[in-house]
Amino acid sequence: MTHSKPSDQSPKLSKKVVLITGSSGLLGATLLMELRDRYGLVGTYLTHPISLSGTTNYMLDLREKAALFELLERVRPEVIIHTAAAVNVDECETNRELAYQLNVSVPDSLSEYCGANRSLFVHLSTDAFFSEKNVLHDEESAVTPLNYYAETKLLAEDIIRKKCSNHLIIRTNFFGWNYQIKSSLAEWIYFLLRDGKTVPAVEDVWFTPILTNTLSSTLHEMIEHGLRGTYHVASDRSISKYEFAQQICAAFDFDYSLIIPTKVESLKLKAKRSSNMALSNRKLRRDLPGWQCHIEDEIFKFKELEINGYIPVSYTHLRAHETVL
Repeated sequence: MTHSKPSDQSPKLSKKVVLITGSSGLLGATLLMELRDRYGLVGTYLTHPISLSGTTNYMLDLREKAALFELLERVRPEVIIHTAAAVNVDECETNRELAYQLNVSVPDSLSEYCGANRSLFVHLSTDAFFSEKNVLHDEESAVTPLNYYAETKLLAEDIIRKKCSNHLIIRTNFFGWNYQIKSSLAEWIYFLLRDGKTVPAVEDVWFTPILTNTLSSTLHEMIEHGLRGTYHVASDRSISKYEFAQQICAAFDFDYSLIIPTKVESLKLKAKRSSNMALSNRKLRRDLPGWQCHIEDEIFKFKELEINGYIPVSYTHLRAHETVL
């Protein structure tokens, strides 16, 4: 299958051409919106079309290598930012073939192209490798994947390092406002609290989330400053998902009594989860002087985006009726 016709006018050739996979996803769409004035942006999506002025987007199944390389040869990107992946941890556990295709085979193809054409490959990885308690994991910490999703993401990292020396591997955990009609964790918490419904918030899983808008601008800085290798891009301190829900509640002045502390074991999830995915951002702060990221600021910006109508009202209205766990 060949790729579709572009959904928008082609980016200006005078700008650095950057291709973003998963361009209608949570991070991909934010990258389009945040970086379209800085680069000539080309995006790919599979099932959720996206159309944003100043960007060009193609429908493409990244698993079809011939069609993928046909598009890459036409676009000739100087940078590929790979956000597309199979990210539902339980689905990865039950459909391992699809998880491997999307999380291993596709990055393999992209790193092959970038290695042969000297393009920069920016790969969005995960924080799901880690499980040591009460620490902020750095880039040298031992990896202990507990589920198949994490295994595939780790395999992809190894392939990229072997095939493409010109790479950035970004380990992170992000939240934000979706372009698609669906809810991420932060949005799910927001909509439930807004509608006066209870939120089962996990109190024994810890992470260091970052807003997609902050992550997008950070990726731009990393690219332009010539950073290469593996980096943890995260907020400055570890919080539980229960505290994360509390902070969203406080930011929007919702009812605290709606947040119900919950143990992850009680959710009866198919795949085993790490209890501590918290990342240290010390290396990034060292190599990108002046960079910082405080979780309180990230949640405040999340609120400001909602107030300022960052996402079309129609999407927000429709997503309010969804339930996500």
